[in-house]
Amino acid sequence: MLENVKFKLISFQNKAQAEIAVRDLQALVAHPGWKFLVEKVIDLNIRMLRRDLENDESLSKEENDIKKRDLRFLRNLKRIPEFQIDVLLGKNPVLEEYDPYFTDIKDLEREIGATVVSVQAPEEKKGS
Repeated sequence: MLENVKFKLISFQNKAQAEIAVRDLQALVAHPGWKFLVEKVIDLNIRMLRRDLENDESLSKEENDIKKRDLRFLRNLKRIPEFQIDVLLGKNPVLEEYDPYFTDIKDLEREIGATVVSVQAPEEKKGS
């Protein structure tokens, strides 16, 4: 079974910064450009991947697994603002301690002035 897609998101120690970020993300999700990107571009790619998975019997197991991974990634990509808002509001994301492949995490945190957290996206419900 494929693992869930993992995201790097930001957590602020400063409550005012977190409130501004939540407000900005809510405005982003309401913006026509975001809606176009999600409802047209990403959803089109999701439909195409689903079609391939449902109808293309010539796919190898590896190709099938890659398409499933891509499908899960795109479904979760649409929800990044939601995941980030949840982190900023202190809702219960599933966190990892540390990504061993990202060695300069502290430098990145200093650069952006925030804490980087890893969030594992929840499993998608069938039919989403």
